[in-house]
Amino acid sequence: MCLTHLMHFALLLIWMAIAAFLRFTHIADKPLWADEFSTLVFSLGNSFLSVPLDQGLTLNELLQPLQPNSQATPVSVVHHLLSESNHPPLYFVLSHLWLRLFSPIDGFVSVWAARALSAVCGVLAVPASFGLSWLAWRSRLAAHLAAALMTVSPFGVYLAQEARHYTLAILWILASLSCLVAVAQLIQTNRRIPLWLCCLWISVNGLGIATHYFVLLTLFAAAIALLLWLFLFSSPISLTSPLSLTSLTSALPRLLFVALGTLASALVWFPVLLSIRGTELTRWIQTGEFDKSTWIDQLLRFVAGLITMLYLLPVQEVPLPVIITSAVVLVLLLAWTVPLLVRGWRNQTQQPETRSMLLLLGGFVITAIALSLLLTFGLGVNFASVFRYQFFYFPAVVLVVGGALAQGGRQKVEGRGVREAFGETPGQEAEVRSQKPGELGLAWVYGRWAIAGVLLFSLLGGITVANDLGYQRTHRPEKVAAAIHANFQHPALVAIPHKTHGHTGRLMGIAWELHRLNPAAANQTTFLLAHIPGQDPQPAIATLQRTVQSLPRPLDIWRVNFRSEANPLSQAVLSQAGCVPVTKLLSVDGYRYQKYTCG
Repeated sequence: MCLTHLMHFALLLIWMAIAAFLRFTHIADKPLWADEFSTLVFSLGNSFLSVPLDQGLTLNELLQPLQPNSQATPVSVVHHLLSESNHPPLYFVLSHLWLRLFSPIDGFVSVWAARALSAVCGVLAVPASFGLSWLAWRSRLAAHLAAALMTVSPFGVYLAQEARHYTLAILWILASLSCLVAVAQLIQTNRRIPLWLCCLWISVNGLGIATHYFVLLTLFAAAIALLLWLFLFSSPISLTSPLSLTSLTSALPRLLFVALGTLASALVWFPVLLSIRGTELTRWIQTGEFDKSTWIDQLLRFVAGLITMLYLLPVQEVPLPVIITSAVVLVLLLAWTVPLLVRGWRNQTQQPETRSMLLLLGGFVITAIALSLLLTFGLGVNFASVFRYQFFYFPAVVLVVGGALAQGGRQKVEGRGVREAFGETPGQEAEVRSQKPGELGLAWVYGRWAIAGVLLFSLLGGITVANDLGYQRTHRPEKVAAAIHANFQHPALVAIPHKTHGHTGRLMGIAWELHRLNPAAANQTTFLLAHIPGQDPQPAIATLQRTVQSLPRPLDIWRVNFRSEANPLSQAVLSQAGCVPVTKLLSVDGYRYQKYTCG
């Protein structure tokens, strides 16, 4: 028995080692984008307000908030974050303490160190998934499959390689779902819910909300799933033995205590949520980019993001024939995988020991997806198509897929020795005996290869993300920096309109990448944040005009993200200053840019 446990522990260590390899591969090589700059600046205890607006900036002046501040404290982190941004502070405080362990590089914060914290949390999600899966299914095979899927999931690798708070939130979600499963099992077996478990559940939920506000969606979906589960198993038409009235009356006060405690931990942040509602930082998700005429596109993007929790092949920075081939292979993979999963879920519903948990966790996933779609198509929020926001139910998807593979891939035909080695329930022995020997061997081989195939193609997806052939950064400042580097002839001005620190981060991204490509060119470049107060672009245009007139000639100007009304106004100002466009208007994720030369 000890040897068996040791083998399982060794296998879990292998999953963690693979997870670490995927998450740390090229972790410092990928470009920083605006949201990551927010993490870096606030984690250092610095402020974006220290960057001057409406005047030419040198490289060091623009990137000054990325320099470690020996006077900063966790209190500084919380103060600047809550006054300038729209996120809860727990991850940023932990990141502040984490970054103290690493020395700066060339006077600036280490990108590797900043992203490593998220990567470490992503690795820890592997044993956490194993534990939750074993708790739910009581099957070591299902637990190992959940751990393996969390290890290689392209979506999981993507989240873990960003200096953001998603992987820490996933750890709290795994812990909260573990409490949910434990409570449901206690209710089903007519046992009293211990008070310590209730307090633990409240604490975990509170920590999750303090990490990311979207964890509230997790908790809401879990509450709905639990209520539906209680209703289903307490009704006369229950698919299994109904819950006793005694069990329900004993559980309801403790469940109410958890609900009230969680609500109290959420209400702490209610004033903050009210203060950020409708601001420039949140307007883009509320109304900015969603158009009901493109609902099909939104839905397709959502489905594509859901698929990447399991599969992804090279679709970025590769030739078109490779993209087409990847798309065809993904469609074939889905056509093969979906029946496999459906068979596994059907097998789970036929076993009393797994049926209950499948209804609870499957109900949670369906409810969470419905919430995401309701926010998008019902309330007009730009939510479902933002892939990273689907983290709030990602761990449960891994769990139910792992459980289905353990049943569907096995085809209910594992031998007794294999079943006992993985901790399976003995109730399946009769099903094994009922099959002919030839059918048994064929199905057993198919089951093994089916599981291996799913894990292999999922691993290819993780490798795809690690090598930046999929799930590239939301903004691509390296493309703008590469264009500046390739066309650098004279001292340059890079100008961008400014409304929030997100725009400061976009300009920082260009400066950071240009410094990596060509330090000399970066030091000869002036950077400008032309502030737009409210919706009036005139002050920003006046700043651009004044800055262009003050700089010596010859001068190259890179006009970045002057959209809408500011676009023709900025063109007119540059034309009056004797500047002519030498490139067409170029576009890449997060940027629209064009070069002018002033003789």
